[in-house]
Amino acid sequence: MALGFSLDCDYRHHWKPIYMNTESETVILGGGIAGLAAARRLIELGKKPLVIEAGSYPAHKVCGEFFSPSSLPILKRWGIDLIPIQKFGLHTPTLTLGFDLHSPAGALSHVTLDTELAQQIVKLGATLLTNTKVEKIIPPSDHKGIHRLILSSGEEIFAKHLLIAAGRFSSNSNKAPNMRYVGLKAHFSGIDLNSSLEMFSSPGTYLGLAPIENGLANMACLTTLENYKKSSSSKEFMQTLIESHLSLHKLISTGSNLFDDWLESYILEFGLRSNPDWPRTYWIGDAAGTVPPASGNGLSLALAGGCLAAEYVGRDDPIGFKHTWRKRCAPQILYGKVLHQLMLRPRLGNCAIRVGHLFPSLGAKIFSLRNQTHRF
Repeated sequence: MALGFSLDCDYRHHWKPIYMNTESETVILGGGIAGLAAARRLIELGKKPLVIEAGSYPAHKVCGEFFSPSSLPILKRWGIDLIPIQKFGLHTPTLTLGFDLHSPAGALSHVTLDTELAQQIVKLGATLLTNTKVEKIIPPSDHKGIHRLILSSGEEIFAKHLLIAAGRFSSNSNKAPNMRYVGLKAHFSGIDLNSSLEMFSSPGTYLGLAPIENGLANMACLTTLENYKKSSSSKEFMQTLIESHLSLHKLISTGSNLFDDWLESYILEFGLRSNPDWPRTYWIGDAAGTVPPASGNGLSLALAGGCLAAEYVGRDDPIGFKHTWRKRCAPQILYGKVLHQLMLRPRLGNCAIRVGHLFPSLGAKIFSLRNQTHRF
């Protein structure tokens, strides 16, 4: 029987060894925000899950790194303070709209947040395996059975409850993924955002700038695959985009890109995923569905979904979880798709900005509405 360790982080003395070919009551595949949030909430409920992560900590991810106001109480309870965001700016190539938020939002890099949550769950008794890949899942035939997980090493883990937070490609579909978009990200120094989230619309592309820790700014961009293929590299694409958008160019003119190259990721169409109805299985995070980044709700939905799944694991009710989560998530995806199309089309964005100028309080009200369907 093999003995596995997870010893790749600075806090390696906190990692617990786990004997393979063993059984765990609750296993979580994927150590991103959804998986870590599920583990953290399960610990609050008296359980000690096993989390299996293919990568390691700390790690950058293509993401806006923004949390809507509904997420702040959960993270605050866990001792995590976000960089406050109190204002919002929307820019097309010709018009600009800005307003104060009714409730503060926040941002924090994955490098800081994921690592902090990983440290917490291990200190509180969970087991975390990093650099560990699951090659195959053999689900039980009925509600009384056990999941069998086969690792790339050939070793096996057995689980009563299985939470799958392994990202966009976890539905076990044999179809080739249909990539529609490309996401790009980098961290910048020297940009003063003054506690504001700034969004920029360009034909077929939109981009967000959010203040994160240590006085840095996270820049995240989404573009259609067709748009992206017009450039020979991510650097060329971003340089052309920035130079073509005067307000964006002006804002970041004093900034410096801290990455050697832009982090990039190919992205599927957004929406709810069609996943197998395996017994005692909970699909969460991007494995359950993805919301367009224009909504600003991706991380908040992942956080809330992980916490909600933990509650339903305690009730042994995966069907109830799926029904409740889809009921909460579907309106957010619909809302996100509307904003997504608006941001991809600056002419529509100009119409929205003109309405915002006529009714100054409308923008903040619309922004706050999206936080009412996924509070936990």
